[in-house]
Amino acid sequence: MVRDILWNALLFAPLFAAPGGDTQHAGPAAAYVAITIAAGVVKSIGAIQSGKAAQRQARYNAQISLQAAYDERRRAESKITDTRRQASLMTGAARASVGGSGIALESRTVGGVLADSKAMAELDVLRIKSDAERAAWGLEAKAESQLYGGRIARSQARYQMYGTLLQTGAQAIGGYQAMGGKGATWSN
Repeated sequence: MVRDILWNALLFAPLFAAPGGDTQHAGPAAAYVAITIAAGVVKSIGAIQSGKAAQRQARYNAQISLQAAYDERRRAESKITDTRRQASLMTGAARASVGGSGIALESRTVGGVLADSKAMAELDVLRIKSDAERAAWGLEAKAESQLYGGRIARSQARYQMYGTLLQTGAQAIGGYQAMGGKGATWSN
């Protein structure tokens, strides 16, 4: 693609008048203009491609962050299941132990201990849920930030392209005039 741009620039070089108005032999001034314009176009294309690549990378990173948020929630569900199972096993073991000792399970002390144990297990469940949601929210916010960064990179690349093209035009005109080219001034 770059080769094609340079080739076309050199093909169109004779369209620029050489010093003295000779369009048959455009000379170095026209070649300078053609190559300057081709270089500016190539640089602009590079800027756009760079912006697109940065945006693609940002989208990919955002997908990874969203997947990590999803995984965080799934791991929390697994921890919650394990915590409830463990609490149930501990409550069953405590009941068996109390029952084997001859203390009535209906007594206020035993019932209070079992209720407190169950309440503590539910507090652990709430803490696990809260921690997982907080981590998932952070990862989702990171994904949004990554997507925004990709849009900014693409926009910056577009502005860089515009600036390059404007600068290229000015350089081409200035170089053409400096090399003695005619017809490149505002007043002929």
